[in-house]
Amino acid sequence: MGRSNTLLLLAALALATPAAAVAAGTDGAADAGAPASIKVRPATSGDVTGALPSAAKPKAAAKAKRSAAGATAALTPIPAPIPFEPSRDLVNWFVERGNVGMPRGNRLVYCHGFECRLRTIIALSDADEKAIANIFATRRGSAAEERDAIDHLVQYWEQRAAPQLGGPPDIRGSEPDQANQPGQTDCLDEATNSTTILIYAQQHGLLRYHTVVRPDSRGGFIYAHATAVYREIGGEEWVVDSWMRDSGDPNDIMLKSEWDSKH
Repeated sequence: MGRSNTLLLLAALALATPAAAVAAGTDGAADAGAPASIKVRPATSGDVTGALPSAAKPKAAAKAKRSAAGATAALTPIPAPIPFEPSRDLVNWFVERGNVGMPRGNRLVYCHGFECRLRTIIALSDADEKAIANIFATRRGSAAEERDAIDHLVQYWEQRAAPQLGGPPDIRGSEPDQANQPGQTDCLDEATNSTTILIYAQQHGLLRYHTVVRPDSRGGFIYAHATAVYREIGGEEWVVDSWMRDSGDPNDIMLKSEWDSKH
């Protein structure tokens, strides 16, 4: 090979070597920098890069279905308040108790001393009105929830009145030596007081599933027992009976037909 040809060959090799070295270095860097544990799923036709695998899609659909069901439940209408239209029998109950006044406004009569012999006016404040409204606001999704609200309403009413009655809080039942004692009640007092606060609630638009009716009694003359009664709209009558409970304790809430069967 001539000198000129040798020089040309050496020059060509010198130019080719850096390019090859760069190419080799680039490939090596890429291999070294990619974590071996990560595999990228190649995009397919119609696929979106980063989309969840198909196995996760049913979960998303189920979540959307639950959300739709929750939205439907949230839109379930709450019945309008039941207007208070007292029957003649209900009015007569208060007349028969010695003309105890029917509830009007926020000044309510509280009976005690047995057979409403003692009467105390309880003036409900704005704070009382808000507290009572809150009892129903959190329990208005069904008739059963409203009956729970009625139980809490009567508890609140007894606790609210007790300090103003001039005697110790009422104890369950009725003993003869408790007659005429301030703060102590028989079943007639209890039935009247519970009916009074139920009427107040209905007058203030808090009852949506029930309406107040005349108290009723069971048993014979000696063992007669009375209780407050309210009727579910389109349904049966229920009772809230606080006589065998200490003042402010949870009450007996049951169907009147069940209550009638107890002696």
